[in-house]
Amino acid sequence: MYPYSPEPHRGIQASLAVSDDVIHLFVDAREAREYFFWLGSPTQKLKGQFPNLRKIIIQDDYLSQKQLDQLPIDLKPIAVEWTQGFYIDGRHGR
Repeated sequence: MYPYSPEPHRGIQASLAVSDDVIHLFVDAREAREYFFWLGSPTQKLKGQFPNLRKIIIQDDYLSQKQLDQLPIDLKPIAVEWTQGFYIDGRHGR
C-alpha cells in the first residue's frame, strides 16, 4: 500500500513489514483487545514500531472505558479515532 493512500493500513501485525510507510493504521477489535489489554508499555511499543504514524483507528468493542480514556493520552501526538466493530460477543454486538 502506498504510504499516503487515503485508506489506512489494516492491522498491527500485518503492517509491521512496512512499518516505516504506515501513516494511518486501522486496528480491529480483536487485535486491539490483544495488543492494548495492558496500558502503558503497548503504546510506547506501538510508537516505536510505527515511527511515522499520525492516526490510528481502533475498534473499541472489547476495550474498557478506562482504556478508551487513557489510550489517546498515551498515544499523543498520534490522533486516535474510535469505531465500533459490532462483534456479537463485544459490547456493541447486535
